[in-house]
Amino acid sequence: LDVAVIVGEYNRDALVEGIKKTSFNKENLHVVASFNEAQQLLSRILSKGDTVLYENDLPDTFK
Repeated sequence: LDVAVIVGEYNRDALVEGIKKTSFNKENLHVVASFNEAQQLLSRILSKGDTVLYENDLPDTFK
């Protein structure tokens, strides 16, 4: 099961629109306000052995 969790506002709209243009199951698209909220969501939906890929823009944000 693939799940996308978009955190915060930075690039949110572009990411959501891009995902909506694909065959990705929209029920597995989650938009949350904070990293803490994302962690809470993941703690409910992850199972043992699942893999999480974190993609962030911190270096770009703080240039």
